[in-house]
Amino acid sequence: MSSNSTPQTSESSPCFQNTNNTIEEPDRILLLSISQLLEETIKKNKRKKFKILNDCFFSKMIPKISIYDYLYRIVKYTKINISTLILSIASITSLMRKTKNALSYYNIHKLLIASCLLNSKFHEDYTYSSKFYAKVGGMVKTGKLRINGKRQIASMFKKAIRLIAVSQKS
Repeated sequence: MSSNSTPQTSESSPCFQNTNNTIEEPDRILLLSISQLLEETIKKNKRKKFKILNDCFFSKMIPKISIYDYLYRIVKYTKINISTLILSIASITSLMRKTKNALSYYNIHKLLIASCLLNSKFHEDYTYSSKFYAKVGGMVKTGKLRINGKRQIASMFKKAIRLIAVSQKS
């Protein structure tokens, strides 16, 4: 992962100092496949000019980090299982159908971090705080929360829970 493609976070922070967080080759290949699938979906949505809602997942600017690098970063630092990541992608798909929203480069990063947080809370024995996920997700800038990242993650988390609960009743 190149330094110019990472979100604006402090890599010298204590939570990023563990250098033993390597991801095995089969998992990297799976991350690459998932990122390519998401890229294709976004490009298809762009061509078909699907509606993109300006909701809590929408970013005003497209993040500079690639989807693959972002997924890699999430898995590396949060240590979530690949199965949890796959459930996160399924949650995003369900959320997009339910809200009639389209995946785009403007919302994919926030959707990924929020769905990984949500699914790790449900499926992992140990999980990190929302503040940690905000930091991993690049919502922290030199110790200060940009657009109050912790509250933003909490808000996205609550919205995702409500929407998934509603979709499971249907």
